[in-house]
Amino acid sequence: MKSSLYSFIFAFCEGLISYFTIYLTAVDALATEILNKFKHDIDEAEEVVKILSILVADGVYGPIDRLARASDVETVYLAIYEALRYIVPDLRRCQESKEKKEEEKERCNAIKDVLGAFEVNEKMISAFMSKASPRIAKRIAVEALSRGLNLRNKYPTVFGSKVPAPQPQSSR
Repeated sequence: MKSSLYSFIFAFCEGLISYFTIYLTAVDALATEILNKFKHDIDEAEEVVKILSILVADGVYGPIDRLARASDVETVYLAIYEALRYIVPDLRRCQESKEKKEEEKERCNAIKDVLGAFEVNEKMISAFMSKASPRIAKRIAVEALSRGLNLRNKYPTVFGSKVPAPQPQSSR
């Protein structure tokens, strides 16, 4: 009687272990798929992230705030439109002016460092817009915010902020 009970418990435990191994393998595969999808979303939106990071470095948070709070695709479209309207004059100035002031040269060099050229990659923007969703927009907003803050630190004399810098805490 004891041996059959032990055999039953042993077989039951083996079954549980087998079940949990299959379950954990499936969960791992699903997690990997989700991470790859997230990376793919960010890769497709790279041009948008770059443009938004320049806006953040300049202290222009309107488009990124709209993306972070987007609840529909229309809001995402309007935020991207606004971001493009902001960056295009800078790109034109960098393309057109031959004799630039030192400040303009620095700014143009920083923009070229971020975008790779003085133009917007229309194919990447179109690819992003065809798959735009509030879920993706929120991810992009976070990525662009962190990159933009790093840009401001990397080019402190180029990118300005309309938001006053935080004052150091006085020690008492």
